[in-house]
Amino acid sequence: SIRLFAMMTDDQFLSLNNISDDKKTMSMKFLSHLAIYCFMAKINYVPFVFNRMLDLTLNYGVSNESCTALAMSSFLISDSDGDSRASYRIGELALLLVEKLEANEYISQVHANVYAARSWNEMRMTTKPLHHAYKRGMEIGDIQNAMLSAQYYCINRFLCGIELPTVEKEFRYFLKQMKEYEQITIHQSTLPFLQAVLNFMGASTNPVELTGEIIAQNTYIEACFDKHLMHVIVKVHVLCGWLAYMFGEYELASSIISRRREIENSMNKKIELYGVANFYDCLTHLALAHKTKDTALTTKISHDIEIMMKLARSAPCSNEHRILLIEAEMAFFTKEIDSAINKYDAA
Repeated sequence: SIRLFAMMTDDQFLSLNNISDDKKTMSMKFLSHLAIYCFMAKINYVPFVFNRMLDLTLNYGVSNESCTALAMSSFLISDSDGDSRASYRIGELALLLVEKLEANEYISQVHANVYAARSWNEMRMTTKPLHHAYKRGMEIGDIQNAMLSAQYYCINRFLCGIELPTVEKEFRYFLKQMKEYEQITIHQSTLPFLQAVLNFMGASTNPVELTGEIIAQNTYIEACFDKHLMHVIVKVHVLCGWLAYMFGEYELASSIISRRREIENSMNKKIELYGVANFYDCLTHLALAHKTKDTALTTKISHDIEIMMKLARSAPCSNEHRILLIEAEMAFFTKEIDSAINKYDAA
């Protein structure tokens, strides 16, 4: 179904009739609600739910819930294992359908997922639309998707390299709102990012452990396991691996990567934080190879480099400089100094 929608022109898509079967309309509404809970607690089921919604849309016509199915499908196939072109196109269709149906109650949800998907290539360009999605959601009472948009907004600002005191202030502002509006799951899944910000600012006893003012790492992970929030646990591991690398704890970073990948094996969608995970996986194994003089370690990153190359091709704005830096580190390791210098400069 995704491929069929991705190949449609605007005219072909807009020619689809509105759904007229009341039972199918109710099915779409039920699946839309089910998808939200699956995304929070049973993420492996999410692709099946949205695929069914897209099938119903193709066979019986479009509805307001079709906007959700298209937007979420755009998000789900936006990672390194997905199809960035199809993701972008389906996102366009979601935005087009919201406008056609005047489905104002879905604006925040659609924008949150479409622009979160586009963050793979245009992270800095998506912060304003995500902030708009937050404001629109608050205006129409779609609090859950407003808070989700706020979460994506803060995370993107953090990953874009906005000054940490500014990012800290934004995280605290939106976390307060999430708590006030009882958006518990979104609130809880945002906390590790604020703790990571504080760690980078030196406001933790152990900079490579997400333990401090906001969360206690081990207790937090145990609670996520109890709630089956595997996607949140993976994000914690990505952040911990990043911190370990940045503070020179390469052996620790490598062990964190191994634990994360064990968890990922049970998931349908990788949580890569827009290439951050693969980028620091590569840098970690290269740094460890430098430190131990073990050339065998470079073979461990061949798959990660392939993924980074794919990301650089499909999302150059966010990943071209990363692959150049990895290539520079590889050249430095093999003592190709001139090549390393050129790659560093290009990055």
